[in-house]
Amino acid sequence: MISSSWNWFRQLLNSQRKMKFFANTVLLVSALFFLGLTLIWSFIPLVPNAIGKQWISVYSKNVRDDASHTIASAAQGGVQNLIEKLESNTWRSISRSDRAWPAKRKMMAVLVNHFENKFEYGSMQQWADYWVQQDPRDVDAMAFWFESLRYTNNRKEQGIAGLERGLQLFPGNFELLKFNAKVAAERNQSELVGELHKKLRKLTTDNWRLEWRRKSRDVASWHLGKAGDNLSSFKFSKMWSSLGSIVDQVTNAKMHRKLKRNNGEKGFSIAKCKQGRCAVKFSIPESSSTINLFPAAVSGVSVSEFSISLSGMKYKIEPDEIQSRYMYRQGDWFHSVGDEESHVRISLMHLLGSTNNEAQSATLEFRAQVDAIHSRMTGD
Repeated sequence: MISSSWNWFRQLLNSQRKMKFFANTVLLVSALFFLGLTLIWSFIPLVPNAIGKQWISVYSKNVRDDASHTIASAAQGGVQNLIEKLESNTWRSISRSDRAWPAKRKMMAVLVNHFENKFEYGSMQQWADYWVQQDPRDVDAMAFWFESLRYTNNRKEQGIAGLERGLQLFPGNFELLKFNAKVAAERNQSELVGELHKKLRKLTTDNWRLEWRRKSRDVASWHLGKAGDNLSSFKFSKMWSSLGSIVDQVTNAKMHRKLKRNNGEKGFSIAKCKQGRCAVKFSIPESSSTINLFPAAVSGVSVSEFSISLSGMKYKIEPDEIQSRYMYRQGDWFHSVGDEESHVRISLMHLLGSTNNEAQSATLEFRAQVDAIHSRMTGD
């Protein structure tokens, strides 16, 4: 009797514990469910925007890289690939209102420049006309189109008049200055030629720019590469340290955004460079990861032979260690296509082994020159 009563009490106790556990579990799941709904409801407006911004960023980067690689290959091995790209359905459908338009404009500019330098004025006119139809307000397109008219039967005077009128409206445009200098030279107007050459030289030597930046992707990719190297060398403690630095990039985003505030830039001129050898002094803040050199936004400028001095230590930078955008490499030289985005990029991460931990005085040295075709127009 006592034994059966005890068994009944123990079963009731166990069932009550199970019921309590079950009830608590239901309450916990319900709380998490409603918490999740609350969070989703709060962030629903942000999710599409975040996805949209990321998609636009990736799309824009892919388009810029595609255009940059096409321009580089065109400069090294002819323009057929560039023409095929512009004639493809994808690129032909891109209009001035699209985000990809700046990349398409760069490719058209390189193409008409190529035909102008090769004295192939028929092809130059064809693509300049296509460019003008795409954007009738583009001053560079208009300049190339009027220049091509000078080599067309019965339209030479129209072309000259258009170039002269364009220069009155846009006196600082490089292409209009260049073409008007050619017209003045053909007319033996030596004083005007000298005046226009002076303006061309000033555009070529002024408005160079140096930037120092902290790029999270540079820092993260460097630590990821170090983690891979340490893993292959069985240095597991160092590998985990590198991976921890990558995690820190994500979890401590506020601090890294604060470090980005140290980004800066410096404008300078290469007019006083001695025998083409330039030196730019500046102070680089702590935790900078990259240095970008932007030449003046004119065609025909090249840079090479880079080195950087940091707090008394001088580092030579090999061409293979340099990245570029809208510049093409031939040997050790990087040639600008004359765009505002044309620049070379030097990683301080790979140079110093990590980001610098304190502000340092720095001097960037490099050699600059004006290409032969361009020098014929500037008188250099």
